[in-house]
This record gives sequence, C-alpha cells and structure tokens, in this order.
Amino acid sequence: MENQEEQNNIKNKPKRQAIKITSKAYKEESEKAKQENENNTKKELEKQYINDDKTAESKNEQEENSEIPEIVMGKDRKLLERKKQESEKELEKLQSKSKLQKFFSLETLQKICLCLAYLSGALFVGISLMMILGILKIFPQDSPLFGFDLIPAIYIWYPFVFALICSLIAKKFKISIFFSIFMIIFIFCTADCSFCYKDKDASKQSAFGKTYKVATLNTAQYDKGFENISKSVNALSPDFIVLQEVNFPIELGAQVTKIAFPKYHIKYGKSDNIILSKYPIIEFHEIALPSKQPGYIDNTPENNKNNVPRYFQHAVVNDNGTKINILCLRLIAGRSKDFLKSPSECIEWGQYLARVQMKESAFMRQYIEKLKGPCVFGGDMNAPPYALSMKDIYAVGVDIALATKLIPDATFPAKGPNQRLDYIFCTRDFKPEKIEVQKDIISDHRCVLATLTLVEKEKYNVKTYKEYIEKGKKQKASKSDKKGKK
Repeated sequence: MENQEEQNNIKNKPKRQAIKITSKAYKEESEKAKQENENNTKKELEKQYINDDKTAESKNEQEENSEIPEIVMGKDRKLLERKKQESEKELEKLQSKSKLQKFFSLETLQKICLCLAYLSGALFVGISLMMILGILKIFPQDSPLFGFDLIPAIYIWYPFVFALICSLIAKKFKISIFFSIFMIIFIFCTADCSFCYKDKDASKQSAFGKTYKVATLNTAQYDKGFENISKSVNALSPDFIVLQEVNFPIELGAQVTKIAFPKYHIKYGKSDNIILSKYPIIEFHEIALPSKQPGYIDNTPENNKNNVPRYFQHAVVNDNGTKINILCLRLIAGRSKDFLKSPSECIEWGQYLARVQMKESAFMRQYIEKLKGPCVFGGDMNAPPYALSMKDIYAVGVDIALATKLIPDATFPAKGPNQRLDYIFCTRDFKPEKIEVQKDIISDHRCVLATLTLVEKEKYNVKTYKEYIEKGKKQKASKSDKKGKK
C-alpha cells in the first residue's frame, strides 16, 4: 500500500509544480497591473495639480495687474480700456440689430398689417353699412343713427384703401376680396355714376331747338375777389348764371355782381342767391322755404328757430317768345357751435340739417311740378347725390352730369375736390349735351358749366316724347333724302 502511495505522489509531483508556477505568474501579473493603475492615477492627479496651479497663477497675475496703479500701466492701460469700451458698444449694437431684425421680420410685419386691416376694415364696413341703411330709410328721423346719408363717400374710401393694402401685405386675400365686394355694394347704393342712373337716356332724345349754356357758382361772399370771378365766368359766356352765397348785405352783393357781370340782367331778393341772364327777365319770384337761415357761428337747432326765413329764386326768361324757367336753389348747411369740441352737438346739428334738407327739397319739388314750360334749376345743394334730401330733386329733374358722363367730376372743395355738391338740373324739355367743372380756383367751390338744347315739342304737335322722337327721325330722314337728290 505504501509503495502505491509513493508511486502516485511521484506521478502527481509535476502537476503540483505546474499549478504553483501558474499561480505565482498570475500574482505577479496582477501586482504589475495594480502598480500600473496606481502610476496612471498619480500621473493624472499630477497633471490636474499642474493645470490648477497654472489657472491660479493666471488669476493671480490678472489680480496683480488689476491692482497695478494707472501710473505704472500708463498709456497701455488707457488703450486697453478704450478697446474694451469699443468692443462692448459693438456688442450692444449687434444685439440691438438682432432685436430690430426680429421685430421687423416679415412675420411680425404681416401680423401688424393684419391687425390694422381688421381695425380699418371694421371702420369701413361699419360706416358704409350705416350709410346704406340710412339711404334705404331704415332709421326714422328721431333715431340717433339718422343722418348717415349726408356723410361724404370719400370718407369711406380712406379706410377701405388702407384695409385693402394691409390685407394684401398680410397675404390674407380672402379678407381683401370681402372688402372689395362690400365696396362694390356700397358704390351701387351710393350710385354717383351713370350706369345706375334712371334718366341716362335723356341725352339720347332728339332736339332741334336752340342750345343754351348754364353756369352755377357758390361765390363764398366773393372771398377770392369779384374780379377773379368776373374774368373766369365771363370767359365762359353762359346764357344763364345762378350764384349762391353772395356778399352780405344783399344790396352790396347785388352792386358788386352788377360790376362783375355788366352784360347780364340781374335779379335778387332777400336771400344771398342771385339769378343772371343774357335774355330779358320778364318775371321774378322769391319763394320762402319752410326753414330758417343758419348763422356762421353759434349754430344750434334751438337758436336757429328765431333766425330769418330761407328763400330760393325763380326767374322767367323770354328768348324771342320762348319762355324758360330758371331757378336758383341751395339747401341748408352750416357748422354747429363748437363742432370740434363737442361731438354730441355736432351730431345733433347734422341730424337737424338732414331733416330740414328733406323738408326743403320736398317743398321745391312741389313748386317745380307746378311750373309750365322748360325749366333749368341748380346750385349748391350741400348734399351728395345719394342723400335722402336729393331724391325729391331727382324726381323732377334730369341731372345733366349723370346724363352725359359715366362718373361726374367733384366740385368741392376747390383745392383738391372730392365731393359733388354743385348741380345743374333740367326738365325733359331739354336735351343734356355736356357738363364741365372748371379748373379755375375762384371760390371754395368749382364753377360748373352745362350745355343743353331745347326740345321743341310744339314743332310737331305731339303729346309724348316717343311720338316726338319718331317724327324728328322722319324729318331728319326726309332732309337727308332731299340733300341726296340735289
């Protein structure tokens, strides 16, 4: 047994020796690895300590340099400070530019334009809608919204154009289309254009009578000088002239008018309107209106009740047996007391004017309807064509401007006119030929000159205009046939 154990030990000896060798090598290698790791960590720590020392030294140097007095630094320190200040200013400029660029970017500009488009568009739609409803007689005379029909249409164009431009810049094309459609509706409702005018065919009727020229002018008390008015109007050589707002007192105004127009027959009365004619005036009437004359200062509805009555003039002219009625009209106007300080008084006075104008125009219509023979009338009506007060005037007369022009010219104010307040009307006894708004600035209104030809119905012994036109065509055809045979 002992021999076997010895033999086994002898056999296992090399194995044990190999195990011992491998364990020693492993221990040695592990110890080497530990030493290497310790060395690496030491080196890293040394590097960190070196870097920290360098940063500390640089900080100390900076602190020492900052603590060095200006006398030691001298010129170099001042240069450094200047450079620092310049660099700081450049940075501030760059920052401000970047802020401005952000503020004035395309997106912010579009947002601002969109807000402005909504504001101006709301103003445009609101006022124009009120005007349309006023023209359609929606508001009664005692309503606080009554009188919107007297607002000049030019005031609607300003917010409309502004809203349209802003919406286009904001690229909101649907909004711009909406504003444009609403503006077209507004134009059709106000209708100071011939395609909406019912009597636009008046200029197409046949006429074989004499042609006359009629002029109207608001002289504004000859404020620009009666010599300027005399030269300008006399150069036009109208057959009939109707003047409004002649000088006060009226006797002085009549004397000045006689000097300014020596070749004309002149008729005047108690009011500030005057009629002039190249032909003899065989009749003259001054008709009192159902209203009172406003003053130039301190106008309120209560104070205006005690003023003098208002009038319009009617003259009958005889041209070799042809009697023509000439009327000089002017609807009430005037500014309220403290119209800039008190908006409520201004609105109250405007509504008062709108109500009185409707009464005056209704009274004038009744008077003109009773006249016999051809009639020409006009003057400063102080109202736009679409106003309610003008409907009675349009019921009895043909607007020569709308009958002869697609879009009539504005007459007020004289410098940069944007409203049409001065009109010349005629009955169907005349054929409107043309109308011209003069460019000379001789008053606060522009002078208007109309040309019209008398329709001689009696020449053919007819009752209606259709019969008259048919017979006129036959006569023209017969005349042309005779010329052809010759």
